[in-house]
Amino acid sequence: MLINGTFAESIHAGDRGLAYGDGLFETIRIAAGEPVLLGEHLERLREGCQRLEIEVSIADVEADFQRLLAGSEFSDAVIKLILTRGVSGRGYRFEPGGQPTRIAEISAYLPELEPGEQGVATVLCETRLGINPDLAGIKHLNRLEQVMAAREIPVHDYREGLMMSQTDELIEGTKTNLFLVENGQLVTPSLQHCGVKGTMRKFLLERISGSTSPVSLARLERADEVFVCNSVIGIWPVNSLAMAGRESLTWPVGSITQSARQLVEKETGITG
Repeated sequence: MLINGTFAESIHAGDRGLAYGDGLFETIRIAAGEPVLLGEHLERLREGCQRLEIEVSIADVEADFQRLLAGSEFSDAVIKLILTRGVSGRGYRFEPGGQPTRIAEISAYLPELEPGEQGVATVLCETRLGINPDLAGIKHLNRLEQVMAAREIPVHDYREGLMMSQTDELIEGTKTNLFLVENGQLVTPSLQHCGVKGTMRKFLLERISGSTSPVSLARLERADEVFVCNSVIGIWPVNSLAMAGRESLTWPVGSITQSARQLVEKETGITG
């Protein structure tokens, strides 16, 4: 583990990342020895730093990443980058110009069961995402909503849980972004008020005709195909959504989803 560019195993107990979740993170897949969507990850990190007013050298972050990658024995791995505002005294208020904390760690990628042609089963979580446009899109350290939602997923029956906003819009999975296929076109929630703008989501929107707009349960039910994605697992087709007190929704694993998976595999090396 690298901490501020030095191999170490601990950080200061007064770090604001521990005290307040005051920071950002990125999880980057290494496939066949190559980083997947590194530019997109660093771009999102840079945007998050601007929004949270964390002053950091992205070049230092890149140097940490390259140092870990150069010394790794894994050709298929995951690097987690954590950036906090650093150490301060008690209280929420911070003084500009503080020294941020950079944490970078690499580990072997442990593949989950391949969803294959049949897709994965999902469940609708009761935990909702709070509305906060100031934080929407960035990958900040405050993930308690996802932690609470993930504990609702019966691990032996379902692979992912879908989350809604306080205004009854479908937003994302606990660890993935959500896509529908309508009349041959991709649709994904706009994420103006909550949710994370994933790097794989960005990759797909730049390469396949699609749009962003509000997604209700009724709209999801009418979809021709559904899938979830992130930059670690690639694309998982969704074949069903279980909901408390309602009949499950089902979808086929269609041609648009399969084409998207092939595109991801070709350009990133992730099979999904």
